[in-house]
Amino acid sequence: ALVQAPFPAFTPVQAQEAWTGEVGARGRSGAFIWDVTFYRSQLENELLTFNNAYGLPSAFANADKTIHQGIEAALDWTLGDALGGAWMLRQSYTYSDFSFDGDATFGDNRLPVIPEHQYRGTLRYSRDGWFAAPSVEWRPGDTLVDYANTLEAPGYTIWSLNAGVEMANGVSLFVDARNLTDEAYAPEFGAITDATAPGANLDVFYPGEGRAVFVGLSSRF
Repeated sequence: ALVQAPFPAFTPVQAQEAWTGEVGARGRSGAFIWDVTFYRSQLENELLTFNNAYGLPSAFANADKTIHQGIEAALDWTLGDALGGAWMLRQSYTYSDFSFDGDATFGDNRLPVIPEHQYRGTLRYSRDGWFAAPSVEWRPGDTLVDYANTLEAPGYTIWSLNAGVEMANGVSLFVDARNLTDEAYAPEFGAITDATAPGANLDVFYPGEGRAVFVGLSSRF
């Protein structure tokens, strides 16, 4: 295959190959529903993207060998009835350990962009058609931005709240309040090769949404 590199040349790349193994379990027991998977992939010629000198995420290159391994888990917990209503905790967690494997340039450095840990949880309370569901998105620790592992994006915690009432005929009135603490954060960004290199373009960050409140109607039919 051919992909476009900084204008007007083309760079040949090889097909990506991988061996992947995974093991997991899912089930239900009483108040709990769970799903957990452990996985490991050994890749050759992984296609890596990075922002080129023009600030465009259009450059590609093959790595030699890389490893992707981690955990994906989810747990729903029905807490039961209290205060006249029903409670449920829904949560998910991912652990991602992605790295080079003896690369000639980057050694065993971690691959950027993918956060090592990420957690999402929602606690929902409902009673007589009314509901309230505070939620949190938590990315502890910093996430690497470059393949040289010299620049990191800070972790963050985002609190939100969804609440409303479910009326007759499948109609719901809701309020969706996001990022209640008005946290400044960058959930997404493009990878670069080395943030310390002369002329490195660091304009790769996409800011997260600030505090926002939405009110609306939804209907199921």
